[in-house]
Formats: sequence, C-alpha cells, structure tokens
Amino acid sequence: MHPIDRHVGNIIRERRLELGFNQEDLAKFLELSPQQIQKYERGTNRVSASRLYGISTILKVPVSYFFDDLKSSSPSTHTDDEKTKSAASQDELQRMQRAFSRINSSKLRQEILHLIEAMATEINACD
Repeated sequence: MHPIDRHVGNIIRERRLELGFNQEDLAKFLELSPQQIQKYERGTNRVSASRLYGISTILKVPVSYFFDDLKSSSPSTHTDDEKTKSAASQDELQRMQRAFSRINSSKLRQEILHLIEAMATEINACD
C-alpha cells in the first residue's frame, strides 16, 4: 500500500460519512460492489483517475479535495518505515483537523484544545 492511496481512501471515507452515505450507497452510484469501496477506502486498491472523478462528482467536491492536505513530496533520506509513520501521523492530524472544524461551539473547541495540550504536557513530562 502506498501512503497516498491510503490518504485518498481516508478522504473518500471521511467525505462519504460527512454526507451520510454508507459504502453500499456509494457503491450503487458507481455501479461497484461495497467491497470495492472498502478496498478503496483502506488504500488496498488504487482509485483510477476516472473513478476518482466519478467519486468526486458524487461526493460534491473537486478532485483536488483528495490531495489538498498532502505536502509536496520530494526525495528525502527518510527510511520507508519513517515515511510510513509520518504519513500515518499526517493522516491522523488531518482527520482530527476535519473533525475539530465540524464542532460549531467555540467554547467546546477551546475545552478540547486545552485537554489535548494538557495531555501532551503530561505525556511529555513522563518521557
């Protein structure tokens, strides 16, 4: 699995859920099996350009939406394991950011932010 395939799959799943679709709904629109949607969302199978265009149309986002959060990839000296860990943490950060932005209450957002900061401080103090 390539990290970008997992990233695109995560974005597809998040957007599908935001719109209240289940995998069967999306599969029906695309004339695919729900298992194929699951493989796309896990990054097990790559999404072709034409399929991604169809998905973007159904999910009402531009194709670029699936790549907006990716940093430009340039050759580096990081090992494959480091790259995988970095991609995973980026995916987690992006998921948190999207979920956080959907919280309407500014007071609740501030409370969550303070909680995360306190947890990070406590964990770092234990290391």
